[in-house]
Amino acid sequence: SASTVDGIAEQVPSWISLDEVRRLTKLENYPPQEAFDLLAKAANEENYLNKASFFRAFNDIVEECGGCDNDDDQDRLVLVLNKLFDLFDTDKNGVVDFQEMASGLSVLCGGTRDDKLANAFSLYDYDGDGFITLDEMTHYLSCVFKVMFQTQPSTKEKMGGVSAEALAYATAQQVFLDFDINQDGKLSFEEFKEWYTQENN
Repeated sequence: SASTVDGIAEQVPSWISLDEVRRLTKLENYPPQEAFDLLAKAANEENYLNKASFFRAFNDIVEECGGCDNDDDQDRLVLVLNKLFDLFDTDKNGVVDFQEMASGLSVLCGGTRDDKLANAFSLYDYDGDGFITLDEMTHYLSCVFKVMFQTQPSTKEKMGGVSAEALAYATAQQVFLDFDINQDGKLSFEEFKEWYTQENN
């Protein structure tokens, strides 16, 4: 909920930024699909991760990239991972949904534009039918904006203080107005590519 995001954002240390979170988690070194494959291994058969498996997965990623540079970085990484886990554990039941987490964390990954485009489309297309609905886009963008608001608190201020969910809904509506060329209520890969390419230029 918006109040959850607001509460977490108030506790964010000043050193946390999107670039710093990318560096600490080492996700900047991975194209999205590769990072998600590593994280998916930690999820259970229902596609959930508890806090221990979430931390183990990130520990493996960080170790594969040479570990933390120093003890301060290790402490900062633990803090960042706790905050990210709490951000996605919206109902506070001790588990996070892999799909929602992957959607939010996609903003932290490296990779080529084509890697990110293909991965973003598959993440948005929750039901795998080859199209993105307004609901699917809203859900995905909500996850992304939650991470953006968490790692860059000034982003929320720049957006007028609206919640991640409200911003996601307004953004998705505008995307559909501008890019659903055939007005069928869903975005094809080509329509999505037009928006995604323009949005990332």
